[in-house]
Amino acid sequence: MVKPTDIVTGNPKLNLAFTAAIFNQCPGLTKLSEEEIKKFGLMDDDFGDSREERAFRMWINSLNIDDGNGGQVYVNSLFDDCKNGLVLLRTIEKVTYDESKKKGIVDWKCVNLAPKGKFQALPNTNYAVKLCTDKKEPLKLSLVGIDGNDIFNGQKKALLALVWQLMRFHTLKYLAAASMLIFNKPNATDEMIIEWANKNVSDSGKSLSIKNYQDPVLKDGLYFIYLLASIRSDIIDWDIVKTESKESKELTKEDCILNARYAISIARKLGATIFLLPEDIYELKPKMILTFLASCMSIYGEVLKTKKK
Repeated sequence: MVKPTDIVTGNPKLNLAFTAAIFNQCPGLTKLSEEEIKKFGLMDDDFGDSREERAFRMWINSLNIDDGNGGQVYVNSLFDDCKNGLVLLRTIEKVTYDESKKKGIVDWKCVNLAPKGKFQALPNTNYAVKLCTDKKEPLKLSLVGIDGNDIFNGQKKALLALVWQLMRFHTLKYLAAASMLIFNKPNATDEMIIEWANKNVSDSGKSLSIKNYQDPVLKDGLYFIYLLASIRSDIIDWDIVKTESKESKELTKEDCILNARYAISIARKLGATIFLLPEDIYELKPKMILTFLASCMSIYGEVLKTKKK
């Protein structure tokens, strides 16, 4: 039971409980539709072998991929649902789709659309790996020692490596328009993304810079907040941002996570599609951090496009 004196005296635990109770009753958030919940895989948000599996699964579910039967592809378990190769092939088709040709690189005559058992599924998974690694095709992924049998057997490292590279290809392809506006080049490299981020943070008056996606500077979330502020300064509530703890100049783990969570929230408000968690930032997960920086760069590209009109 919270009393008025508890609020006045600033009892932190009771005030936190009181605020949480208010938020639970009146969060002020628009309720997600069933379609949105299904699309982003939020019904089983904690399900999965790892946060990577969760992120990749949510990414596929966000692509609005036609399942060939009038519906959309929905992945409940990455390792189980990719076994027959169809989800991978439909994802490959989506990320390589050429608007001018009205198709991707998959030749559906080579695909068994209703595979039953290993011997019908293996040609599909082998074909998926071939399309990913074929130097004549646009993907040109590096999948050393991976074949269709690994996918069918649910070999986790192999499948995560394949899907990550598809996600990375799609992320950089998605950045093409922003890259042209910023660099006058269609294909942004990792170095170009980092160069852009460092320049924006520097131009905002902060002396932070990073060398790669695992730079310790990223750990406390402040770099991302400063980057987002450089895109739109009025969206940041600086009273929420944790810059130092009371005991020392170093932020606690809890403060770092809070900053990371706030940065993700701001990016989503600006229209970014985000798949990483605050813990991915704190633990310096380079794959997830790449997708976050790329999303920020894409937002910046939209801002530039609006200014030029």
